[in-house]
Amino acid sequence: MNIELKDIHFREDLELNSDPFHAQLYVDGKRVCTVFDDGSGGQWLYTQFSAGGEQLKKAAEIFCEQMPPINCAGIRTNGEDILLDMNLELYITNLLREHLKKELERKIGNAASNCIIYGRPEGSISMLHLGEDISELSRKPGGRLFLQLAISRKVLPDLKPGDIIFNTNIAEEILKKAGLSSDQYRADLLFKEVESTPRRGKKPGRKL
Repeated sequence: MNIELKDIHFREDLELNSDPFHAQLYVDGKRVCTVFDDGSGGQWLYTQFSAGGEQLKKAAEIFCEQMPPINCAGIRTNGEDILLDMNLELYITNLLREHLKKELERKIGNAASNCIIYGRPEGSISMLHLGEDISELSRKPGGRLFLQLAISRKVLPDLKPGDIIFNTNIAEEILKKAGLSSDQYRADLLFKEVESTPRRGKKPGRKL
C-alpha cells in the first residue's frame, strides 16, 4: 500500500503547541481526505472525505498497525531503543518530516552562497544576508574575520537550544573562532580546508 501526502502547507506560530499544517491524504493514488493539525496540541482532524475515503483511511490504519515498531526520534534509555508502535498518524508524521527536510535542503541550496542560515533542523529557519559570496569572503583574511564577527555578533546571540548553522561552505576554524560548539553546526558535512602542496615533479620557484 502506498500512503502519501500532497499539497502540504505549514503555518508557523510560536504561540501554539504544535506546528499547524494541512495536507491531502492519498492511498494508492486515490485521494482520501484532508488531514490537518490546528496547533492546539490535540488529535489531528480528518475531514472532507472523498467517495470511499473513509474505507481507504481504515485500510491505511490497519496497514500501518501491522508494521513493526520503530524508533522514530532516535530515543534511547539505558542503552536500549525506545520503540513506538506504528500507526497512521505516526506514519504521516514521518512523511511530514521528510517533506520538511526536502524543503529545508531546497532553501539552503538556494541561499547558502551568500547567507548564513540557522534554525531548527525540523522547524523554522533564519537567514543573515551578507551581501557577498561566502566562498569569496573565505579566500581573504579580512573576509574570514568578517564572517567570524557576523556569526559571533549577529547569529550566535540569536541561536536557541537545538538550533544549528546549516551552512557547509564555512570553514570549521571560522565557526569555532566565532564561539560555536560542535553541536551548533553540521560538522560532518563541512568542507575540509587543505594546505596547497607543490605538484609532484615540479620544484617551487626561487624567491627573488
